[in-house]
Amino acid sequence: MDGRLGAASVADSIFLHHGVRDHQEEGKKRDSEVEGLIAAFKSVGDTLSNAIEKVATGDTDMPDDLFDSLINLPGFEQTHISLYFNYLVAQPHIARAFNKLPFDHKLIWARNFVSEKFLGV
Repeated sequence: MDGRLGAASVADSIFLHHGVRDHQEEGKKRDSEVEGLIAAFKSVGDTLSNAIEKVATGDTDMPDDLFDSLINLPGFEQTHISLYFNYLVAQPHIARAFNKLPFDHKLIWARNFVSEKFLGV
């Protein structure tokens, strides 16, 4: 033999060299894709976990000064204020909205509640 490689040997050499490299590149790509999927699942899991915790605690946040806002409304009897407070405590999202209103609008909301619950008032 004169040291030359035959056509089959050259083809095998090229295949082995590129085949190994391609396989390594595919492995790296696959690892990167797996890491991306794992990160996505962790992110979704964290988001879902936070949402579950929020729902599990319920919607119970009440403004600290809600009762003070109500008793400072002129023209209402103690019974009216007490019942409106009871209604707002049972509806925390409405209580928070009520508490953010300007004074004049608080009067309107309270007056509407009282007129619906106490006929003739």
